[in-house]
Amino acid sequence: MTLREAPLLTHQDLQSAQRVLVARVRGDGLQQTFAENVARQARASGIQVAPVYFTKSDDIWVQDFVEPSYLSVPGPGGVPHTMRIMLRSAQQDRTSGREPYERLRGRDIGVVMPGGMARGEEWTLNSTGNLETIPPYRHNGRDLGRPRRARAAGPAAR
Repeated sequence: MTLREAPLLTHQDLQSAQRVLVARVRGDGLQQTFAENVARQARASGIQVAPVYFTKSDDIWVQDFVEPSYLSVPGPGGVPHTMRIMLRSAQQDRTSGREPYERLRGRDIGVVMPGGMARGEEWTLNSTGNLETIPPYRHNGRDLGRPRRARAAGPAAR
């Protein structure tokens, strides 16, 4: 058997949402209302799966501590086998980042956290909210057919 490495792909905005992740912070009425509105709008848009609510911390910035991604490898008979991977932010002290392990991990769903921060790197740059994926597109006759990741950078990168 030959083992192969599959690239970790992040989702981009032209892909259809299948489930929403939202914080429902105890004691925060505005955030509770926001979470209820997100759930209602998700159902109205045709998403049939119930939202995943993160409730164990007061961190409302879900995209900053987890980024949904996926990988796909050829399975039996050449049929692709896809696995969802929740990419946890590289902020070990961000307690909200522990919840994806508890609420999401299971069959064909994994959670990974990249290595720690580089010396002198800003803590906030390691938020997964600073990671975006540009959908495939064409520009000046050039086909940029694969999604590309973009990440925020600090002053040292200029």
